[in-house]
Amino acid sequence: MRKYLFVCKANKLRSPFAARWFDAYCRQHDIEAEVRSAGYEADRYLRSKLQVQLTPNLIDWADRVLAMESYMIDVMDQTYAGRNVRRKAVSLDVQDRFRPFIAERPEADLITPEEALEYASIGVFGPKVFAKVLEGKLPVILGDQ
Repeated sequence: MRKYLFVCKANKLRSPFAARWFDAYCRQHDIEAEVRSAGYEADRYLRSKLQVQLTPNLIDWADRVLAMESYMIDVMDQTYAGRNVRRKAVSLDVQDRFRPFIAERPEADLITPEEALEYASIGVFGPKVFAKVLEGKLPVILGDQ
């Protein structure tokens, strides 16, 4: 069973959503996986008991670390030197434009992952659009499974 760790800064929006979405995807497609999320500065932004601080143990636990942005790999590599972060980590290139409470575009269920990336680039990035972006990133997330 492969272990996936989604990481963002605060573990408030992007990484928890991505982890829940990917966990559901794995269950629907009979992919054996354990999926978690964490934030490398979650303790600074703690607003919920559900937020998880990234730790060396979580990095060791993961087979694949999925950073929302590429600079986060550098931060993790510096903070957790010797934990093979660069070997495990890939960037999903998902900028912090995700807002879970904004109104969705009416056509969000019908857009392609490529169109979702375009919406995201102009700041239209609700849950359905984010799910489409993640769908388009499945090859990166799954890696060399």
